Amino acid sequence: MFKSSTKRAKEDWIVVPNAHEPIVTEDEYRRARDAMKRHRNGTLADTYFIAKVRCAACGHAMLRSRKFEPIFKCGTKRFTNHYPCTEQPVMQSDIVTVVMESLKGYADTLIEREEMKLASLNKSRESAADIEGKIKAEQQAVKLLESSITKIITCLASGEMTKEAFLSKKELIYSTIAKKKANLETLEERLTTLTTGKAEVEAGLAELYSFRNIEKLSKELVDLLIDRILVHNGKEIEIVWNDKY
Repeated sequence: MFKSSTKRAKEDWIVVPNAHEPIVTEDEYRRARDAMKRHRNGTLADTYFIAKVRCAACGHAMLRSRKFEPIFKCGTKRFTNHYPCTEQPVMQSDIVTVVMESLKGYADTLIEREEMKLASLNKSRESAADIEGKIKAEQQAVKLLESSITKIITCLASGEMTKEAFLSKKELIYSTIAKKKANLETLEERLTTLTTGKAEVEAGLAELYSFRNIEKLSKELVDLLIDRILVHNGKEIEIVWNDKY
């Protein structure tokens, strides 16, 4: 037994515009359709700001809601009115914009400071080779002084030197050795500043230069640079940077 069907293909539909009063306007329909399309095609927003975004009034971490267009909102007022918190939310996209804009300025400030430090090191009149030469000379002087102690002990034992003269000479030698070793420490510190210190500044500068060209944030970058993000009155965003640099 066959059943007949009156269902027609879509291309066979007869459409009569404005036949009935619309439930929604054309503009409302387009906006709803676009929103549904964004939701279907969108990707989950990054979560690297969780626990970083804090209410400036109470200091507590703000609550994050919505997966695709997240917002942060302080929830302290649900428990107490002790703090002048606002329940006005702030969009995560607004926080991202502020962070990206501030990051370049922050990097420029640090770069300027490190470039001045590097210029100071490069202008130093004393080279690493000069300092290394002075270190070798002082080390040789210490060896000679230490060997002279054996000589005066031999003189004392053979009777060529009195006990009083021996003690006086020994005190002078040990005092001179102590001064030489102190000078050696100073020279080695200066050498470290000119070699290792300079290398560290150059490596730090290379990393700071890369911050100028960042186009997208990541959890690693946020954790590295940002200590916390304070939101004032639900709209003013303040970034507290880490003190790594």
